[in-house]
Parts: sequence; structure tokens; C-alpha cells
Amino acid sequence: MKDNTTPNRLLITLLTVLGVLYMANIFSLSQLSAVLIHRLPALSFTVIAPPEGVCGECFDAQRIPERVKALGIAEVDDVREFSADSLRGKYMLRRYNLTELPAVVVSGDVSDTRLAELWRTLGARAQGKKMILSGFLPSYNTDTGEKRGVVSLALLVDKRCTECSDPKFFASLLERSGVYVGSYDIYDVSSKEGLEYVKKYGIDRVPTFIASPDLAAYSAIAGSWGDVGTVENDGSFVFRKTDVIRDGVFTNI
Repeated sequence: MKDNTTPNRLLITLLTVLGVLYMANIFSLSQLSAVLIHRLPALSFTVIAPPEGVCGECFDAQRIPERVKALGIAEVDDVREFSADSLRGKYMLRRYNLTELPAVVVSGDVSDTRLAELWRTLGARAQGKKMILSGFLPSYNTDTGEKRGVVSLALLVDKRCTECSDPKFFASLLERSGVYVGSYDIYDVSSKEGLEYVKKYGIDRVPTFIASPDLAAYSAIAGSWGDVGTVENDGSFVFRKTDVIRDGVFTNI
């Protein structure tokens, strides 16, 4: 009588091995799919900075890739920086029609839908397979050689009011709102300069401040300035509504 035991055993063993391999492949594929689905988009950043020495106040665009990485919304593969007066920098200016610096050219997985909100927040524009970021403040204009968004303040006080709020508070308040305050000067309303400001702008309550026309570059603040003050004919921004400052101490003059 013929013995079929060995072939049957081999068949069972083979089927078992194939089953194990099949399950292993299914598991590996599911793991791979999970990795692919949850993989963060990868981005590379090229920063084009103003020529060295012309705008020390300008926004540090290296903060953009740093912030993206900190938020955990994308992998930062590479960050490079070129000065606008370098060969590569000049090419980038022409290639992407850039005049306001710093600017950032982003490549990689820029079309990933998970980054749509980031691009909206940063005001990015698409060019080919790149995203172009500009409009940071303060900035340097390569056509005019002028800086934009560097604000100076004239702080007015009455030295007789010893309980009055510290006028430097205004500078801190603006900086916390994203405004770059390049400089400020404090004038007593009894001084020659202070009296000139009082008469020119009709100041009747201090401490207060007058911001230079550069504040207009900050559109969100300039657009709502009517809630707290006036914009003068010379472009200056005068803070008038002292009652909006909680716990502030002011005096009439």
C-alpha cells in the first residue's frame, strides 16, 4: 500500500509557510501605508536676505523654517541663505521677481493640502512648484534702497505728574503687537520740543505718543487706528483715546 503521509505533510507545511508569509506581507503593507499616510510633508527653504550691513533691523527670515519645524507641521530638509548682492541672490531676485527683502523660496511638498493654512497665514504666492514668501517687516526695498516698517516714537509726558504711567509702556505695547520700534524719544510737555508736538497735534492728555508714518506698513494696526487715535495729514499716528488703557494713569494739560 502506497504511503501518502509524507506528501501530505509537505503540503501542509508549505501551506503553513505561505500563510505566515502572506500575513507578514499584509502586516508590512499596512505598516508601510500608515507611514506613508502620516509622513509629514518635507520642505526646503531658501532665504534671500538684504545685502550685509544695509538693514540690521530687517526681519530675520530664518525664523520661518524654525517656526515650521517647531509647529511639527512639516519636516525641514534644508535651509540656505543668500545675500541679495551674491550671484545666487541676484539670480533669485530676477527669477522670482523679488524687490522686498527678506524673502523665502520654499520647495518640496508645497502642494500638500495639510500646508494650505500655513500658506494662507504667511500670504504665500505660488510660482511653478515653489511657494514665495515676502512682505515681512521690517523690510528692505532693492529698487529704492529704503527700509519699511521701522517705526520711531515721540513719547510725551508731564513731569509734574509723578503718578502717571511710564510712557515707555507704549513702545512695549507696540512691540508685542509685532511692530518694530527702531527708536523713541521722551519729551516733557513744558520743553520746546514737547510744546511743538502739543500745538501741532492738539495734545490735551498725557502720557501719549506720536508714531512715525512708518506705522502704516503694519496694515492690521493702521487699519484700526481710528479706534484709538488719529492719522494726521503728515502721516503721523497720534494716540488719543487713553481710556482704552486699563489701569493707566493720565493727566490733562
